Amino acid sequence: MTTLSSSRPRRFDGRHALATLAAWPMAVTRVNHIDLVERDGIRHVRVVRHRTADAPMRIANAIMRRRSVPVQMLELEAWASREAEMAQLSGGSARVCGRAIERPWSRGTTLGLMLQQPSSVLASKLAACEAASRALRRLHTGDRGRTSHGDATVWNVAYDEATDRASWFDFDLAHDDSSPPVARQADDLRALAYSAAVVVDDAHLFEVLQCVAEGYGDRMTWDELARLNREDLSGDPVHLAQSWGCRRRRERCHDMVATLDTLILVHSGSPVR
Repeated sequence: MTTLSSSRPRRFDGRHALATLAAWPMAVTRVNHIDLVERDGIRHVRVVRHRTADAPMRIANAIMRRRSVPVQMLELEAWASREAEMAQLSGGSARVCGRAIERPWSRGTTLGLMLQQPSSVLASKLAACEAASRALRRLHTGDRGRTSHGDATVWNVAYDEATDRASWFDFDLAHDDSSPPVARQADDLRALAYSAAVVVDDAHLFEVLQCVAEGYGDRMTWDELARLNREDLSGDPVHLAQSWGCRRRRERCHDMVATLDTLILVHSGSPVR
């Protein structure tokens, strides 16, 4: 039985109302609408940017700039350009059509949905988490190790159980390029861990975090995640949005990441190398 760390993140109170206000459009506003379409006999995912999302995004970006949060929600032109760039980095393609992006459809189930489903067996959930983390590491090695996702939650990665592979999508948030790559990539790893904590059963959260660490497999990035985990993230609107809905589970994830970091330091056969 694993004993959790006694350290706890600071409680979220009225002092962080501005952060919550900025987090709200990211967490609950439907920025994009997604459809499956046929083109030349091939299934494509068509992602359409809602016009009603423009104003909430500008408000959120203004608040994040005010709080010096190194992430921004991309408006239409920048979003379309980034989707095309990320598709090219992964060896795929993306077609810009006005307020929409079309890209070839990839088989699989969204990791968040898979973790939520009681019918999914634990072994499959753990394999999916490890595959998602491996895919995140592959994404991070693109462009000479400078790439990051910006919103690497369990809702932005699909897992194909038949091939045991995962693919990341939905690049409408972006880190500030002035941040060091390891900081941006550790923030992606934080988003994956904390968003999983919101939807996975409490009894299996530690195993999920272990699979995330094993799948990613890079010690430097994990060390940066551990440093982030020791900071007060309660005033960070992106952190709140990516783990929206359950403060208790955010706190539990905080404790377990701290505990897992201790185990990695203590045991030579650590999951992160």
